[in-house]
Amino acid sequence: MNNFPAGACGQACLLLGEHLWSRGQGLWRLASGMRPGEGPIVTHSWLVRDGLVVDITADQFDDVDTPVVVTLDDAWYQPWDRLGSRWARLDGTSGQDTPSLRQAYDHIDAVLTGGRAG
Repeated sequence: MNNFPAGACGQACLLLGEHLWSRGQGLWRLASGMRPGEGPIVTHSWLVRDGLVVDITADQFDDVDTPVVVTLDDAWYQPWDRLGSRWARLDGTSGQDTPSLRQAYDHIDAVLTGGRAG
């Protein structure tokens, strides 16, 4: 997460997906894609549930002018070549949910809920 949001969208989605799950907002999919075109490979991740897109790192792209995307209009995501999707949970199944990411989540959750951060 050193260059957040660049390079951290998958981890950010996992953190947000876990938060939404723990707050009773259901299970979200972490969708990933590769932007078509010439030049360097650009990948991105966002959350999807029942057609609703939630993207907290899209503002790293020049053609997005809002800091957080919450929309039913997925037109911006349609051109991306899909790399797959998986459940956005810190339950050991995503491949990105490392112990350090779980520690970060637990710390953030403690701060947000007024608990003691370790």
